[in-house]
Amino acid sequence: MAKAIIFDMTQTLQRFNFARMQKEFHKIVRAIKKTRSIPIKRFMRAYFKAYDSYQVGKIKNDEQFAKKIFLQLGVSLNKKETAFFIREHLQCRKRFIKLAPHLHETLKALRKSGFRLGLLSNGIKNWVGFDWRFLRFKPENFFEAQLYSQETRIVKPNARAYWKILKKMHLKPREAVSVGDNYEHDILGAKSIGMKTVWLNKSRKRGKADFAIKELFELTRLKKLLQEN
Repeated sequence: MAKAIIFDMTQTLQRFNFARMQKEFHKIVRAIKKTRSIPIKRFMRAYFKAYDSYQVGKIKNDEQFAKKIFLQLGVSLNKKETAFFIREHLQCRKRFIKLAPHLHETLKALRKSGFRLGLLSNGIKNWVGFDWRFLRFKPENFFEAQLYSQETRIVKPNARAYWKILKKMHLKPREAVSVGDNYEHDILGAKSIGMKTVWLNKSRKRGKADFAIKELFELTRLKKLLQEN
């Protein structure tokens, strides 16, 4: 019987348009004299390499993140330029990230039904805190446990990521449901240790997921099914 629901964050609780955000990155790079001639594709390759390190805690903060990006590109930013990049990079998130529709109501309804809620994310905790604040969302009001790969140094679909959140919540795999949009990370990773799964998938294809939904608020219609043995 499922006692808890473990949520993914990116594109599950939060929705964001990374394609549009990426275009804004180009504007930021062009605004710095030293970097304005760098092609956006080259910049993004360096960005993703730095992101991979940040995501697993090898980079501790945004200053180190910016330094790692631009060192790959053969550029050394001064303090003023670094501060500008960090500030504008975060501001991009404000323009392109929003909460999933009816998120507050959905989480409240699930808790009222007796589900314990947890959050397991491959996101960078430093940025997530910024996001929650401008979105005016307080995760501590809903989730009894939150784990981010920046802290654990383990990314989904690695089964150890799921074992960590289950241990923190004192749960067995059969007592928890994983909900997320990424089939490999949120469905196959969770299924590998025996968790139930709900795939947030616009096409409603189920694959190996136990259930598929188009919108997060549809979870409230699955309450009884999720609680069955």
